[in-house]
Amino acid sequence: MTFHFSLSTSARSSLTTFVCLGCAIAATVLFFYGPLVSRVHSLQNPYSFSGDALQHIAPFWHIREPAELSRDYILNYYYQAILPVGYKVVYLLVTEFLTPPVACKLVAVLLSFLFIGCTVASTRYIAGTPAAFVSLVLATGAVIKNSYFMGGLQRGFGIALAAFMINALLRGNFRAMCVVTLLSFSLYPAGGILCMATLVLFSILPSSYGGYTGATRTWQRVLVLGCVSICIIAVVAPQLVGGSRYGERLSLENEQEFAEWGPAGRYTQGDRGVPIPLWSSIYSESVRTLVVDRPPTSEDSEGDLVTPKTGALIVLASIVLCCGLVWWLDGFALSLLALRLTIFAGASVGSYLLATSLFPLLYIPSRYVIVAVPCLMPIIVPLMISHCASRALHARGALIKRVAPVLIGCIVCVALGWHSLQVRPLSTVDGYRDLFRFMERLPRDVVIAGWPRGVLSTIPFFTGRSVLIYEEGHQIFHRDFLLEMRRRMDATVAVFGAIDATPLQQLRQDFKVTHLLITRTQLQKTPRYFAPFGDQIARLRESRRGQTLYLEQILERCVVFKAHNLLLLDLSRLDPQTGGAADEAAPLSLSEAKKTSL
Repeated sequence: MTFHFSLSTSARSSLTTFVCLGCAIAATVLFFYGPLVSRVHSLQNPYSFSGDALQHIAPFWHIREPAELSRDYILNYYYQAILPVGYKVVYLLVTEFLTPPVACKLVAVLLSFLFIGCTVASTRYIAGTPAAFVSLVLATGAVIKNSYFMGGLQRGFGIALAAFMINALLRGNFRAMCVVTLLSFSLYPAGGILCMATLVLFSILPSSYGGYTGATRTWQRVLVLGCVSICIIAVVAPQLVGGSRYGERLSLENEQEFAEWGPAGRYTQGDRGVPIPLWSSIYSESVRTLVVDRPPTSEDSEGDLVTPKTGALIVLASIVLCCGLVWWLDGFALSLLALRLTIFAGASVGSYLLATSLFPLLYIPSRYVIVAVPCLMPIIVPLMISHCASRALHARGALIKRVAPVLIGCIVCVALGWHSLQVRPLSTVDGYRDLFRFMERLPRDVVIAGWPRGVLSTIPFFTGRSVLIYEEGHQIFHRDFLLEMRRRMDATVAVFGAIDATPLQQLRQDFKVTHLLITRTQLQKTPRYFAPFGDQIARLRESRRGQTLYLEQILERCVVFKAHNLLLLDLSRLDPQTGGAADEAAPLSLSEAKKTSL
């Protein structure tokens, strides 16, 4: 008996697409095997993290316990005034089943897949499957290089949603663009402003130039944008109301009143809204997306791109960008899709300029470039390659036309160094595992003080315990919050320069501090911090030169945990009458901490 097996044309097409997709994914995994392994290890490490996520994720330890959250002033501020409503909803759902540090990694992985998938879909929609394969490689590499995808940050939501916005824009799906805009405002308002600018530009263009065709009359378009704006106000209102509870909004205009807003204050020049060259920023971010540079050493600044090893690659990337510009200009005469991509790029430039003039009302201006460029480059470069290959091989066979863009794309990626992609590992606090395990056994109502920099910033994130003040949570956007942080910082400075018990007694009485975390280095050398507190502690320590600090006097009697350079002091061991050390049990050593944590 003979069996005949045949597939319909649609089935064969689907099978071919599935096989090609599988081969593309397999090739991409092989291409990035080393960097992917590095990223997976970082995600698996429970004590790795993205620094900017520390203060955004920590509030979700307490959100199930309202009394605890209201007691923690810093986390309550972030939850009410800083975190968007959609961002809170996402993490409330995820932290129902996972701890906050694990939840932010899961969210980061999901955002990575969404960004890659949407970018590849956009490229395939314009230039077909061969160009989409090159886009897959570039988008995957962009995710690996970009630490914004590794910690569940708001910026990670912004980049992923910007990729969705580009896809909806290319397809002319106005409804989808409206939905993405609302989602962006609820998850990352800076990304929402970028999406809204794109939506406005798309709406005002005549339909013959690729504009919105759902409402041909001006009043109809204005009505649609008005409805979207009302929805946006409803989305951002809870965050604005929450911020108003902490005083008036501050800006660079308050630099004379608060040194925290000055050049030596909380933020760098770019963060402070000091205008930086727009086109230089766009070029730098484009090079960062395309060029694989070596990881920075201690002798390099983090933002340094011009090094001997990367100079040649920057030249090559510049050639690629110039070719892409030629394609872009040529594309205007060929397709409205090029114009729609230009709409998104123009929205990014407009948002940057507007944020620079209104800083800090629209947040940090450079964020609009950081969000837009990684979304555009993995699309523009494959399109340029596909367009050039098609023009050069217009008389050749269909198979050559399909294969050529992939081969050229691989050559370009290899030339740019993507075959040897180096990734900067996530920050980790592996050395503090025993400290965190010890703190997890402390009561939930403890308050831990210490110098705001260093391991102290990671304690709320990894243990859910409250910290008096730490750098990542030390914001300066609202007057009342800034003044409260000043009060706490002044008390901390006084303790680290004290020669008697008074500052420590006031710290316990005024802020209910139960533990103090210090390092031996902080006792021996003057710690650093941003203005005005760095100079404040330096002057205090200088005035106490030659005298024994009070912390050194009570050190041995109050230490309950010590490991390496860290010392945790239990302030309940102080005599309530004199402030001196009372008789208590011996401190817990590192080996004992490991035993009790089993």
